[in-house]
Amino acid sequence: RSFLAKIFLRFFRCFDKKYQAIEQMEFSMLREEFIHPYNNSRTHLPDDFEFSFYLALQLRDTLSELIQIPILTWLAVWAVILFFYVVSFATLNVLQIVIS
Repeated sequence: RSFLAKIFLRFFRCFDKKYQAIEQMEFSMLREEFIHPYNNSRTHLPDDFEFSFYLALQLRDTLSELIQIPILTWLAVWAVILFFYVVSFATLNVLQIVIS
């Protein structure tokens, strides 16, 4: 199958009840394993633990780390903007002097 066909099929799978049931089962199994680990490697969490909220927070943190821009980069961007602003202002003044 082509790439576009795969995307098309994946999009319409969201509307399929069977696919939604499988997704719900996978989520429930992941949640259960997270809350009550099989190998007892850590303490169990309470049964009313908000797993989806936890996943949302983890996704937020991961994405913010991915797109985090260091302060030196911001300073360099502002320096370039300031440079071009000063150059354009100086050029405008020179043009006004030449025209008049």
